[in-house]
Amino acid sequence: MRTKRRESDKFRRHVSAGTLADKTVYWSGVTDPYAAPPWLTKSIWQVLSEAPAQLRPRRLVVQSRFPVRRDADLIADYCHSTKSSDDGPPVVISASIGTDRRDILRAWDRATPSFEQRMRNVQSLCEAGVFVVVTLSPFGPWHDLTGTLRQLRNWGVPYVTLIFFNQEQHCVSTPSGFLKYLREQWPELLDSVWQAERLREIEQVYGPGRVLQEQAGFASLIAPQRVLAADNLP
Repeated sequence: MRTKRRESDKFRRHVSAGTLADKTVYWSGVTDPYAAPPWLTKSIWQVLSEAPAQLRPRRLVVQSRFPVRRDADLIADYCHSTKSSDDGPPVVISASIGTDRRDILRAWDRATPSFEQRMRNVQSLCEAGVFVVVTLSPFGPWHDLTGTLRQLRNWGVPYVTLIFFNQEQHCVSTPSGFLKYLREQWPELLDSVWQAERLREIEQVYGPGRVLQEQAGFASLIAPQRVLAADNLP
């Protein structure tokens, strides 16, 4: 496991140098962090938990569609032993769930986890006491959107973020070929009226203050506690 030791030692030196101290760190980048092997993500959390309090990040934001729950106990232990300087959660998991339809998931990306796996992931993290925000992206057709949202809220997901497909390519990173496919196969996903209806459906469960779109949703991960404070909901 030479590779494991090298990666862990490199990250430990980075943390020990103080370069992450009291900063918000996005553990995402261009690739999904939980597409990495389990030993790598586990070693990252172990290094963070071993770091002195003054060297730890203010917040670690993890965005993934894969099962972060495999590290739920390690993440929970880190959260319980870490106090953020702004009184927000030390860790925010942004979990992607764009549809509950198996046919859509298979057609769009067969390598990603199923809807059921994604929901179990969210449930496990919430039960461990980890702060989870669900990102409804890429937003597709649903069998039971309202039922899913109610379940998420019951588990303790405090708010959701939302990204609709957009025909303006300069606004989104959707390849032109996929946009063509959507126009031919799923034109409603690009229709502003249909999108407005889905937004109202989501807000009926969460309320307008707890549904953040596009950049507002991404920006909220820096200080998610402000979303909760803004509308004074429990």
